[in-house]
Amino acid sequence: MDFKLVNLCDHDVVIRDCNNKFHTLPACEGEPARVKTDYAPVFYLGTVGVNRKVGSITTSLPPTTEGVMYVVSRMVAEANRHRRDLLFPGAQFYSDEGVRFCAGLEIL
Repeated sequence: MDFKLVNLCDHDVVIRDCNNKFHTLPACEGEPARVKTDYAPVFYLGTVGVNRKVGSITTSLPPTTEGVMYVVSRMVAEANRHRRDLLFPGAQFYSDEGVRFCAGLEIL
């Protein structure tokens, strides 16, 4: 099956594949996918507030499209668990040359 990977992050994502080859997904050109979360205060532990999430909304996330997988932040993926087309960078490492990369992508 052919598919297209689209990066919806505001930064490049460098991925090392199973052949140790690096692939760079350029940062999105428009607004990156984001999650805005609202919290309400519940109580205080001394001077430290304890809050509860009361809602969230995802912005700039396109609808599911046949043959397209989207690379997003883990936070966006977790807020949209019903979506099977959202991937996020896996474990992060640095190459000997100082390039930050992920060893594959993850899905929830």
